[in-house]
Amino acid sequence: MGEIMMYQTEENKINLFKKLHTMLSRPEFAPTAIVCYNDQLAIQVMNFVKEIGLNIPDDLSVIGVDDYQFSKFINPALTTVRHPQEKMGIDAGITLGCSIFHARIPCTQHPANARFISQRGRR
Repeated sequence: MGEIMMYQTEENKINLFKKLHTMLSRPEFAPTAIVCYNDQLAIQVMNFVKEIGLNIPDDLSVIGVDDYQFSKFINPALTTVRHPQEKMGIDAGITLGCSIFHARIPCTQHPANARFISQRGRR
């Protein structure tokens, strides 16, 4: 079973990259993939991984979430997960409004319809 490393936005990124370097420096326990909570962080991780001499995707796969508009221009192209941001924002606003005004609303019963965007082979 692999190790899970958590990172929160308010944490210092220098500490994140120190931890990541430690993890990637242990060949017998190094991860084969890293999933980041957004594409911008995934791009930073990709740059760091290249700086320490590893090759993406041969040594490590990196996946982001958001389908950030510039992700397709990264080399190698970033694999990402697209999710319906506008719909999720509307649903969150409705839920918040109903909570503020003490209205009872049904929970959203439909899936988020996230879509995996594989960039393998795209340059």
